[in-house]
Amino acid sequence: TRLRALPESQPRFALYDNHPQRLVLTTSLAFEIVPEILSVGVGLTYLSDTRGRLNVTGEVDLLDAAGTELIAAVDVDFSAVRYPSFGVMFTPHPRLRVGLAYREEFDLTLDLGVIVTGDIVTNGATSPIPLVEDARLEVTSTNTNLFSPRQLTLGLAWLGEEAMGGRPCFSVTAELGWYQWSRMRSPTALLSTELDAGSLPLSIPPNPTPTAPGFSDILIPRIGYEQAVVMTPNVSLFVRAGAFYEPSPAPAQTGVTNFVDGDKLGFGFGLALGLADFSEVFPRPLWIEVSALWTTMFERRHDKTDPADPTGDYLSSGDFFGLSSSLRFEF
Repeated sequence: TRLRALPESQPRFALYDNHPQRLVLTTSLAFEIVPEILSVGVGLTYLSDTRGRLNVTGEVDLLDAAGTELIAAVDVDFSAVRYPSFGVMFTPHPRLRVGLAYREEFDLTLDLGVIVTGDIVTNGATSPIPLVEDARLEVTSTNTNLFSPRQLTLGLAWLGEEAMGGRPCFSVTAELGWYQWSRMRSPTALLSTELDAGSLPLSIPPNPTPTAPGFSDILIPRIGYEQAVVMTPNVSLFVRAGAFYEPSPAPAQTGVTNFVDGDKLGFGFGLALGLADFSEVFPRPLWIEVSALWTTMFERRHDKTDPADPTGDYLSSGDFFGLSSSLRFEF
């Protein structure tokens, strides 16, 4: 996973930013506690934080760079980040399913720094004259990114009669998800510097603390429908459609930050082709699935309170289009 830290004043779609660059490893396990009535599932997803330091030692010539002699070493540590997910499905009626899912929040931390220790001298190229012994300069950059909020989702599904492989001939689904965006930290890097130059009159001014994004929690409703259009002993074809509305967790960007976002409306469409008796190796159906998602972000105006703001007032909007496909074997 690659992280980047943009200035908080640079306009960017904060909810998307680095997310396409994420690669995760997920393990999961499910149990049927009461046959055909109650099932539970648990999962654990792994990512990695990064902490690295460039350690530099030697002599620094205060007046002549040619007299500086430094030796560098790199120390990098990758720490595993784990976050769980849980799910429960209850079937009070053969055609009704009720599901509840929970996903823990996570973000990744990129903590990088440079530590320079050594003596400060003059005339280092020939006969060094020490000015300060064991001086130290440390510069660190800490950035949290790829934040995913804590989620709790309640879903309902009404199913039709069974078709190929026990799949219902139609299904109607609805869900409501809660997303805790209020815990999101600023995706801008926090820079810190420490300088110990002994008696030399050298100092580094403190760096400003990134502004809190001020996001809020949101509720996202979703609906979906699947219908069989072809049903034969060996071939089944299902069509799908769905929609969702996602209010923006981000406030209007009137201050120094430009974490741009807006309310979104999305529509999805898909096809699922099932092939039975595909081979003796795979006696159960083979499923080929394709889907498309179109999301529009409504236009939103961001008027700055400071008339001298370098970014100025602006409008934000956008459209997103995505495609996906999958190949699934049932055992």
